Amino acid sequence: MSMIMQLKQLQHEELQRIENNWDYFEGFIAEGAEGQAKSLRDLYSSQGISSMPELFEKYPHMKQLDEEIIFQMEKMLFGKNKTEHGNGAISLEKSWHGIHYLLSGEVWTGNSYLGKVLMGGNEIGNESFNTGYGNPRYHSPENVKAICKNLPLLAELKNKYDPTKMAEVGIYGFNGDEPGGEWEYLSHFYQEMFDYFQDAAKRGNGMILFVS
Repeated sequence: MSMIMQLKQLQHEELQRIENNWDYFEGFIAEGAEGQAKSLRDLYSSQGISSMPELFEKYPHMKQLDEEIIFQMEKMLFGKNKTEHGNGAISLEKSWHGIHYLLSGEVWTGNSYLGKVLMGGNEIGNESFNTGYGNPRYHSPENVKAICKNLPLLAELKNKYDPTKMAEVGIYGFNGDEPGGEWEYLSHFYQEMFDYFQDAAKRGNGMILFVS
C-alpha cells in the first residue's frame, strides 16, 4: 500500500469540527484522493503526456503494473470525466519523503525547523483518526506564515539533490534509476506545495497534513 501525503488548508474554527468528528475528517481523505489525481494530471500534462502509451514511453517501468491498476490509472488520469479537487486540498503523492529529506537532511525524523514542515505539527483526533500511518497533524495559521518565510526556493533545493545518496538512505518511492525524471517529479510537487503554503498564509489559514 502506497504512503500518500495530503495537505488541506482550513480555517482555524474548522479544527474543532475535525478533532472529534471522524465523518468530517473522512471527507478530507476523499477530497485528498481527488487532489492526488489532479496533481498527477498536472505533472503529466506539463511533460506533454496525455495518454497511457505516452506515459509508458516516459516511464517504461509502469508497464509492469497489474492490468487492473493500469485500467484505473487511465480512467483517473486521462478519462473524459476528470474531476478537479474541491476546496483546495492537494496531494504530494509519494514525493513527500524526498521533499522532506531535501528540506531537512533527515530521513524519518523531524528535529530541525524545516524537518517539521512535513513531519511536524500537532496531532489531532483520537485513536480512531489513525489512518494507518499515524494521526493527522495540524499547523496553526501562525506556523504556516512562519514556514512560508523559511521555505527555500526550488533552485536552492536543487543544489541539495543527490540521487545516489537519496537511494542509499532509502527515500520512499525513490530508487535513483531515473535521476532526471525523479527530480522532475520532486520539483513539480515541491513547487505545488510551496505555492499552496503561500496561498494558505495569505488567507490566514492553518494546514492539516496526513498520510493515507
